[in-house]
Amino acid sequence: MFKKDLHLKDWIGRLDPQALFVLAILLGLFLWSASIAQAQIGVDLLLQKSQFKIDERSEQKDASVWGAYLFVPLGNYAFAELAHEQTDITYKTLDPLSQGDNGGALNLMLGPAVIFVGGHQVSTTDKTLEGAKTQGAGIKIYDLLYLSVGVEGYQSTYPNLPLTDATGDIGLEVNQNSPDVALSLFGGYVSLEGRRDRIVLSDSLGFGKTEFISNEGGLGFYLSPFMLHFSKWTGERIFRASNKALEVNSFTYLYQGGNHASIRLGLGDYVTLSLSQANQKLIEAPDAEQIDSKVTTASIVLRF
Repeated sequence: MFKKDLHLKDWIGRLDPQALFVLAILLGLFLWSASIAQAQIGVDLLLQKSQFKIDERSEQKDASVWGAYLFVPLGNYAFAELAHEQTDITYKTLDPLSQGDNGGALNLMLGPAVIFVGGHQVSTTDKTLEGAKTQGAGIKIYDLLYLSVGVEGYQSTYPNLPLTDATGDIGLEVNQNSPDVALSLFGGYVSLEGRRDRIVLSDSLGFGKTEFISNEGGLGFYLSPFMLHFSKWTGERIFRASNKALEVNSFTYLYQGGNHASIRLGLGDYVTLSLSQANQKLIEAPDAEQIDSKVTTASIVLRF
């Protein structure tokens, strides 16, 4: 029997993401086949370019990210998301890094609730990160007296990142749960958001701890055709997963706070342009100094 004090985020964390993914695909295909005649299928294609500007004390010299994301409706009650990101980093003294990330998620829309299951896999020239995988599941409930609440759970494994030299060491495991809440004000023109990430490693990786907690607050303004968004977070993050596991920070950096600002412009029904900048403080190794990182991202969404 379930305990009476079992919270939703704990329940999400106990689910088997692989089994959920299979069941969700089957349910999604059923809903799609039942409603395909009434639904008009369309595709969103997002192209993204990120450029990094990093503190001169960093070992990194330059970094860029290209991304492409597909959003495919599956009838009236489900849609799929597919993503590919290519990251290239040059270093001052180390060999360059090339990393390809592939992710996918299935979303089910059941009344005011949206349920998702997703996954992500890394292919990289860094042997310690090769084969890293993330699985996630979550639920978001909208329009509860102007409130939206949700929770996400992720599990990541890094099979080639051994923690010790002991026989049988199977690598690093990362578990994360992330509840969030949003409040809509003034008829939807203003939103307030909050999120908390709790990340637990199976080993400290030399950082002296296994649990990392961060809190984030955001403010959004919807002034059609523009949308402005600002956020700030405090605490610590490492190997943080987000966006249904379509995006995963697979680098072994410890992040210690930052802020983010973005502007989005909709051009009719078929094109959306966006520009954002994220400023973060990070540590590249346990004994290294804290450095600053600025990431500027431009993207375009094309709807067909």
